[in-house]
Amino acid sequence: MTRRNQRGAALIELAVSLPFAVLLFIGLLDLTIFFYQRTQVQLTLHSAAQSIIKNRALYTDARNLDRLSNELFKDDVAFQLRHEDGLLRIDAVRSITPMLRPLSAAGYPSQISARAFIRLK
Repeated sequence: MTRRNQRGAALIELAVSLPFAVLLFIGLLDLTIFFYQRTQVQLTLHSAAQSIIKNRALYTDARNLDRLSNELFKDDVAFQLRHEDGLLRIDAVRSITPMLRPLSAAGYPSQISARAFIRLK
């Protein structure tokens, strides 16, 4: 086999394998962004829960919950507060970035959510 034939074979191997390598890289990048955003939602929920615990008296009245959930809104994370049997349920929801929207067609969720419970009594 001549040296010229070997170079042609290497070029064909590269042309066949390069699209698979690019797709693998893009998939890993998308999953990395997804898990980063999930971690950000959980950290935001944690900081909101800490502020709720510090100001626990404000959250015992169910009428304040809508106003207070709007005050907690930060980092594009929306909060919903509900009283359930002496517990305050906190739901944090954030829609995923446009880059990850094709993943939702593949079965991934379109929103990232986290939940925490705080005992008020």
